[in-house]
Amino acid sequence: MSRRLNTMLAELSMRPGLRMIRQEGLRELFKAEIDRMNELMEDLFVAAKGTGNHLNPANLEADVINGWAYRLLEKFGTAMDLSFDLEGDGYKFLRMQCVPDEFIPMIAEVYEQERLGARSHYFEKPLKEEMEEIGLKTDRLNLERARTEIFRAKADVLLNTGPRYQLIQDHSEIFLETEARQVSPAPALVESSTSADAGKATTATAPDVSDQPVDLQDEHAADGYPALLPVNDFLELFEIYKRNKAREWKAGTAKDVRVAVRMFQDVLVFNNVEHTGGIRQAHIAAFRDLLSLLPKNYGQSSRLRTLPFTVLKGIGERMLEEADDDETAKVGLEAQTIRKHMGAVDGFRDFLAARGHQIARFEMKGLRPAKKRAFEIASLTPKPGPDKTEAMFRMPFFSGCQSDKRMDEPGPVTIHNSLYYMPMFLVYLGMRRAEVAGLMIDEVFDTPTGPAVEIKANDIRSLKNKQSGRMLPIPAEVLRLGFLAYVEEIRSLGYQALFPELVNPYKKDADPGDRFYKNFNPLFVQNAANGGPSWIRVIHAMRHGHADTLKQNGVSPVLIEDIQGRDGMSETAVRYTNPAGLPLLKENLSKYPVVTAHLEPKPLRLLGFVRAGKPAYWFRKN
Repeated sequence: MSRRLNTMLAELSMRPGLRMIRQEGLRELFKAEIDRMNELMEDLFVAAKGTGNHLNPANLEADVINGWAYRLLEKFGTAMDLSFDLEGDGYKFLRMQCVPDEFIPMIAEVYEQERLGARSHYFEKPLKEEMEEIGLKTDRLNLERARTEIFRAKADVLLNTGPRYQLIQDHSEIFLETEARQVSPAPALVESSTSADAGKATTATAPDVSDQPVDLQDEHAADGYPALLPVNDFLELFEIYKRNKAREWKAGTAKDVRVAVRMFQDVLVFNNVEHTGGIRQAHIAAFRDLLSLLPKNYGQSSRLRTLPFTVLKGIGERMLEEADDDETAKVGLEAQTIRKHMGAVDGFRDFLAARGHQIARFEMKGLRPAKKRAFEIASLTPKPGPDKTEAMFRMPFFSGCQSDKRMDEPGPVTIHNSLYYMPMFLVYLGMRRAEVAGLMIDEVFDTPTGPAVEIKANDIRSLKNKQSGRMLPIPAEVLRLGFLAYVEEIRSLGYQALFPELVNPYKKDADPGDRFYKNFNPLFVQNAANGGPSWIRVIHAMRHGHADTLKQNGVSPVLIEDIQGRDGMSETAVRYTNPAGLPLLKENLSKYPVVTAHLEPKPLRLLGFVRAGKPAYWFRKN
């Protein structure tokens, strides 16, 4: 070990750039963790305000206890079994920081829990992925450094209690004293501060190169681009940004971010900003104002998305003038969409700064709408129950239609395709539309429990998150209505996709779930106009309705999370247990009532162009 360390020191002396690369990487890790912790603490504080619990001194104590546990991990690492008796290093360190004796046992307990967790696969795997993203080698030495930066960030935010608990004056003195006695973080990696000026607080942040008054007129950033990047080069740099995010973004995400960056670019050009050094806070405010002027149907109109800033601004202002009042004017994007666009621009700004471009930091508070709480988001989407889904399955393309060109008219023909089977998977299994639409033939197979589908990343769709990868039993009703015969017929025709009519052969990154929506939604709306069931966010609502129905029938929320491929609800569910197996899933899924009993199995009949091996007529070559 001594020889290895000496070799590394010699290498660092010969390659000073290596040390700088590592420092930059660790700074990025620290900054990201600071941002995550600040957002988490803000969410917790806002949630506590909603219940009137934000002035509870117990919250303050919990933050400080956790903060000192992370400070111990920062200073002593995770390999040492730290002692907290009177002669132990842990006890001595905490007493040197004036931590009261009565809190040390609790700090010791949290320290031990977090120490074990930090050495687990569940902690290390995402940390390594983040290190790889920023170009930091994931060897054991760097991993330990990265752990230290994560713990440093958590401790800095948690122990910065003043801004969150100013109103608890009679309880906070001891904690403010310990806050002042924290061991200062290394100045090369972090700079954190609190401000008591007018009772306002600033969150801990990593230093930004853009704040340094340096003449960068002749300097260059990554790949030879000028440090003062011309605004006209934004979309060229965006292509690099998109390439770097290829593993994280879906095609739709890249398009949304590009639209936001282009609009921000238009705002800058309109205001005669030539390069990144000329961007000011007022310009991000102007971009925010534009989002409140955009027509409400901006996202659905390809024509509107191509219009320049000045034209869009004029359209919005004219719509405001023509409306009776501001509330009835059909302008302004939804709050969550505005959050998304502003977050996209802020992320692009961070990307430019990380590459060495001179650009100011944006202040988003006061501009970016507040994030909706979970119950508020849930209330936006209806939860159609079995009564409504049963009525939906009486539409002509389920019960019998005229032909594959007249599927909205009642008749004697049943066409077996995505319109017929996909809604059954959505209603009975609560799957995401992209998950069903992107199923492949080889993802349908038999198991000891019965036929099942495996949801995994493939050539035509990715997974939303790691928990999305799962195996689900095929519902008995889907089997009764000829699904396995359909699978074998599609296989015999040489297709790989289970629903080939949804796969665009001319555009590899097209989402088959979007195509299903375009086919299904008009028929649903037309049926609703004729007296059929109706609800907004048609397909996504089925997923909500499925979860709600299972919950009302006694299925535990943890099992619903496993069925629907969501993040675990608790630390125990995520860290200590595996997803539920097929037998258990099958038993609990059977608690969703049968809503297709009125449908009779019919002779297999495919779409004409599918049987002929031709692309769907709705796809066109560019």
